[in-house]
Amino acid sequence: MWNKRIHPKTNREIDTFSLITTEANPLSASIHNGGNNAGRMPLILSVEDEEKWLDPYLDKQVIKSLFKTPADNNMEAYKVTPDFRFIDPHNSDIIKKVA
Repeated sequence: MWNKRIHPKTNREIDTFSLITTEANPLSASIHNGGNNAGRMPLILSVEDEEKWLDPYLDKQVIKSLFKTPADNNMEAYKVTPDFRFIDPHNSDIIKKVA
C-alpha cells in the first residue's frame, strides 16, 4: 500500500508504503538472510487473485484467503555480487542465477 503522510517533526510530506509478507516458499527460504523476518517473503498474488485484491469492499475472510505462500515453480533467484555498485552495470558478472 502506498500513501503520503506528514512527518511529525519536520512537517514535510513523505511517501510511505507497506509490504505484506507471508511464509517463505522453499526457494525464498533457501536464500533468505535471516534477521527478524527469517522465513518470510513478499506476498505475490496470482493473476486470478488480482481483481479480488483491488475490490474496495472485499470481505475480511477473502482477504485472509489471499495470504498464501506462492509456489516457487514460476520463480527464479539471482545472487548479486556485494560490490555491484562499483562494477559496470552491463557486466554480466554482477548477477548469477541460483541453481
